Amino acid sequence: MGISRFFRRRRWDEERAREIAAHLAHEIDDLTARGLTREQARAAAHRKLGNAARIREEIYEFNSVRWLETLRFDLRDAWRHLRRRRFAGVIQSQLYGVAATDPRVLAAVATTVLVAAVLASLGPARRAARVDPAIVLRSE
Repeated sequence: MGISRFFRRRRWDEERAREIAAHLAHEIDDLTARGLTREQARAAAHRKLGNAARIREEIYEFNSVRWLETLRFDLRDAWRHLRRRRFAGVIQSQLYGVAATDPRVLAAVATTVLVAAVLASLGPARRAARVDPAIVLRSE
């Protein structure tokens, strides 16, 4: 899936909703032409199609990038939390004996976390690089 589809999900959803409605209308007209009452035709068309809301949800999820969606929600929630409290107050409440605005300490912490993440990923990355893809595909 292209990343551009992620940003156009709302338009895709609206388009699919119109498409599903048009399909149902066509099916209802077809069934009424075969002799069913309008209400019977509507019920039969909905049974044949299935759950229209679930179909739209599946299309929406298909056009989503799960980690990006999660990141967006996490950042939104973090921003709301920080907005309720003052930035410095939140940071200072997490640190003991360190000024919340000390850039050297914050840079050192960020660097330490980055180095730890890189070191933690080296072992699994080396192991994954040694595996022959053809063998893995054959085993499945």
